Amino acid sequence: DGIKRLRVHAIKQFDRHKAACSIECNRILEAIADNKKYNVALRRRSDTLQIKLESEIEQRKNMIDEIRISKGNIRVFARIRPMKPEEYKIDEEAKFTVMSDGIQYNQESFQLDRAFGPSKTQEEVFKEFEKTVLTCMDGYDVCVYAYGQTASGKTFTMEGDLQDPEKCGLMLRTINGYLTTIESRKEVGWKYTLVASAVEIYKEQVYDLLDRNSKSGASSNSSGCLKLYNNKDNDVSIPGLKEEIIKTSADAISFLKKSMKHRTEGRTLMNQ
Repeated sequence: DGIKRLRVHAIKQFDRHKAACSIECNRILEAIADNKKYNVALRRRSDTLQIKLESEIEQRKNMIDEIRISKGNIRVFARIRPMKPEEYKIDEEAKFTVMSDGIQYNQESFQLDRAFGPSKTQEEVFKEFEKTVLTCMDGYDVCVYAYGQTASGKTFTMEGDLQDPEKCGLMLRTINGYLTTIESRKEVGWKYTLVASAVEIYKEQVYDLLDRNSKSGASSNSSGCLKLYNNKDNDVSIPGLKEEIIKTSADAISFLKKSMKHRTEGRTLMNQ
């Protein structure tokens, strides 16, 4: 009788374990099926992103080629700021007309790649530069150089009001454009590190605008001045130049404020 009871008990235990194993096996099979579905969905997503990436690369290549062919590697723009009341008094007869590709001042005409009148906004000016400056995300060298006499509006165009989204200049808008592109390319696996530096060349001397002691001679560089060198790739290198990593628009604003604060400024008869 004892052996019989043990046998019955063992059979019941076996049946319970068998049922539990069957349930666990079913769960595993379901998990495998779900995993297969997930892998299929993941593969489809990967294929979609790859197609999107290839399409974007092709579009950007075509855009860059279009810019280079139709507009050239070097372009000259002009921006006319609003005249001040005292300037009207100096030349009451002055008349100028701003066209899309030039300026006519009195009897003289100046042919340009693009001209912006006094009513043009910061956003409208940036739109003309946007495609060009963003090509550096694809490995192209880009330079935007503002030239003009004192008080002609260079600082407003390049820097503007950093706290006003409508009046901020080309520099902040360009960095924000880089950040937007970096974010959009994360989903296709591209990673970027945006590093910024600020240099001033004043009276043939090179200064680091992120180093507040650069011009005082109290910086880590004994003379306070930096030196320009050509590296092995024939690119310009500036040893000792401070750099900041930019991850957000707030980082960009902080960087620009800090660097512009140390810029050399001087009074002339034009801005007193």
